[in-house]
Amino acid sequence: MQTHLLELYSLNLSDRVREMQNPFTGEIIHAPLDDGFTKQEQLKIERRMIELGDNQVDDDGFRAINLSSGQTVRFRDFGFPGIHPLTAIAVEYEGVDAELCELLFALIDEAFGSVRVGVSHVAVPNDRSLKVAQQRWSLVSMVKDSSSLRSWLEANKDKFD
Repeated sequence: MQTHLLELYSLNLSDRVREMQNPFTGEIIHAPLDDGFTKQEQLKIERRMIELGDNQVDDDGFRAINLSSGQTVRFRDFGFPGIHPLTAIAVEYEGVDAELCELLFALIDEAFGSVRVGVSHVAVPNDRSLKVAQQRWSLVSMVKDSSSLRSWLEANKDKFD
């Protein structure tokens, strides 16, 4: 079965940027330096993972959760404690199902986050999140529940803009 990728991305954004050179094109770009998930939000995410049986990190740095649907979902964070805040969590999944969408929706709703596929396809759970996300990304959709997130994921799961 094909593996799909997405990010749970914090909506604690910042106007701060770092100027850097794109190693492929030589172009100077401005990369955002976001604030990332707060400590409270990180604890909410961690508690949810532990409730679902996650307590091991594999050799690739991923934490795996086995859903009752039989699907294994793998999570990997991109924070570096003391150096760089936790701004995003990579998620690998095999297929879109109700249980996966319930988990993802709960995480973004509890932790002021978004689901991002590719660079600019973003789903958010409420009006507050929508206002923040629209300041950064061009293709933002509001998903009011796990069922609408499921429809959005089905439509966007292979976007790599």
